[in-house]
Amino acid sequence: MKPFFSIFVFSLPLIFACQSVPEKDMLVVKFSEDNPYALKISRERSYYQADKVSKRVNDMGLHAYIVEISDTLDNSGSWFQILYGAIPTQDSAILLQNYLIENYHFKKLEIVNYSEYADANFNIDTAELSELHRIESIQPDIPEDIYKLVKIFPDNNSLYINELSVVNSPERLENLIGVGTIYSLKLDLPRGISRKKLLQSTTCFAEVIYRDNLFGDKIILDIGKLRSSEAKIQTGAILNNPENRQKEIAYEYADLVLNTGEYVTEKMEEIEIQSKTLLKGYKVSISLWNNQLRTYLILVDESLQFLIFSQSTDKTEKELIEILEGIGRGGGLQDYDEFYNTFFTMPDKLSDNEAFTAFTLNRLEDSYAKNKGYARWAKEMMGHWQASAYFTNQIKGGWSYSIFDLLDAEDQNYIYKTLYWNEQSKNKEIINIYGTKGIHVTQKKFNWKKFKNVSTTLEINFGLGRYVCAVDNTEDALFSKNELIRRAESLQLDKKMNNKNMYSDAR
Repeated sequence: MKPFFSIFVFSLPLIFACQSVPEKDMLVVKFSEDNPYALKISRERSYYQADKVSKRVNDMGLHAYIVEISDTLDNSGSWFQILYGAIPTQDSAILLQNYLIENYHFKKLEIVNYSEYADANFNIDTAELSELHRIESIQPDIPEDIYKLVKIFPDNNSLYINELSVVNSPERLENLIGVGTIYSLKLDLPRGISRKKLLQSTTCFAEVIYRDNLFGDKIILDIGKLRSSEAKIQTGAILNNPENRQKEIAYEYADLVLNTGEYVTEKMEEIEIQSKTLLKGYKVSISLWNNQLRTYLILVDESLQFLIFSQSTDKTEKELIEILEGIGRGGGLQDYDEFYNTFFTMPDKLSDNEAFTAFTLNRLEDSYAKNKGYARWAKEMMGHWQASAYFTNQIKGGWSYSIFDLLDAEDQNYIYKTLYWNEQSKNKEIINIYGTKGIHVTQKKFNWKKFKNVSTTLEINFGLGRYVCAVDNTEDALFSKNELIRRAESLQLDKKMNNKNMYSDAR
């Protein structure tokens, strides 16, 4: 009778979960010595990311709770885990696990035991969190069109940014510093649509690869800010109106997809989506020789300002359209903490000789730690976001910086100062930077004028507040150590310490 009793008892939370009960009136039962099993839904480094997932699970009628714990299994440091249930037996836990996977479509639920959580924090006080929700910053010195672009993206609490690229399209592609950086970026554009075509037709464009924060589904969304020449209504057109031009622009790109080769099947249909403005364009469906089906939504907004591509092999067309309906309705990418707390570290004033080229963001997964040989500091990086920004100096070349957002100073200090700092290397020199200690890393490089290898600056790295930062040369530029230090100190990593004196060596 005991197995049946366990099943009956555990069915009650599922039944009550379907009823409408105000969250503040719900008593969320957490696992304990008496009910020692729970289901782990996911884990996040950021409490605010974990809270998004927890609230989403609660909206499904399953009242989850958040526990802070240091993961000793993979030795990767502290996480906020989202758990569900307080289950008396392992058999009951397996039954509940199968039930939730079948009925709520979870892809993975791990059974955990209370005995492994002796040092966990079950009562998280948000007032005592060392993680700052949003950094203090002002608008970086980048073109206004880029702000218009990032604000148009949909805001959705069920998604997080897994990968992102923002590109400032140059006026000319020939012989321009920075184009090499743009072409080196990893992009997943629709078949037949080249980045050269986008650079020519847009003032800027961005690609975001979202992940569903609960189910892991992948959604790719590309949006470009059209140049005025592209949006201009063609003289001599039979129907000389914006609605016709909206479809003409979308058709041009849809046709590029179909012209990339012979497919088993191919289809193009008109489509309209009501976001903040009416989006019009085409749904392009192609079937490849391996029977893989690809569907692209190619759209243009009513104002003829934005070109939109979207695709997903995980979401249904209906789910994808629901996401696109959010275009232009909220704060865009700025509503995502992982974007705001990295993008807004860029300098609020650049030199007259310098310009913004590109910005990238990606969430570090297990593959990052694997590529670093599973070094302890690399495992501590998993689940955090790493961002890079690229700038061009028309006289001296390009420079860039990368930051790892470790959320609070304690984690940053432990990972950078305790784990990374102590790695021995002959090409490291300790320096003063941004009011703290950093490392100057050099490399041997062949100098054709001197016809011998000389020591040059590879990068400047340091830890400050929640960030680990590295500033370096790009595209064969040769900024000196002091020049890179001045650029590092122009970043908005800590407004209290940031010296507002603009560097002036770009001559």
